[in-house]
Amino acid sequence: MRLALAIAFVGCGGTATGGEGGPQKVFVEFDGITLVQGSEDAQTDTSSAIAGTLTAFRSGAADRDARIGATLEALDAIVAPFRLEVVTERPEVGRYDMIVIGGSPEEVGLGVGVGGAAATDCSNAVPNKVVAVFGNAFPESSDGDRIASLAIAGLGISQGMPSADLADDCLCWSGTGCGNTRRCTFGGPGTPVSGFDDCANGETTMDSFAEFSRIYGVAQ
Repeated sequence: MRLALAIAFVGCGGTATGGEGGPQKVFVEFDGITLVQGSEDAQTDTSSAIAGTLTAFRSGAADRDARIGATLEALDAIVAPFRLEVVTERPEVGRYDMIVIGGSPEEVGLGVGVGGAAATDCSNAVPNKVVAVFGNAFPESSDGDRIASLAIAGLGISQGMPSADLADDCLCWSGTGCGNTRRCTFGGPGTPVSGFDDCANGETTMDSFAEFSRIYGVAQ
């Protein structure tokens, strides 16, 4: 079953750069947010892909904190090999990307079945990207590994990385073979690239781990 539904990816985005010598940061927002459309900038809640108010993730769930905790644990585990830090408080200084988890595609004018939205920037020229994963549109069984995996795929695509076309690859965002069944992993050389990808420069395979490392570096 293809859990990731359909994915929207449009426009232009940017890159995170952490403080001097420190890991780059990605701020994860679970409590709802209003995004305005314009030049991509996580610092001002401006997205070049979507606009509207996304409601808080699982706001009515009695075990909401546990669901958020499971998703954060999965995010931390996925990015552990890289110089990337997942934070839940918006940084006061420096550049950062933002992943919004919550809401539904209809809240930002997209159709039923769209799982997330991220602007693409093949040259990775603009800082402070915004990625949305419409967590409330997914079954609750998706919380944790599956939603975290899709969020990382969206983050990668926003940085100009090609989308993989392989189920459970951490860069699988728009490929016809995408479908999260477990916590994602980064493929090595020979990982197939989505035929729908604009940033692949004609390549049909890639190394997902190397692509993510190219932007974020490898943890020491």
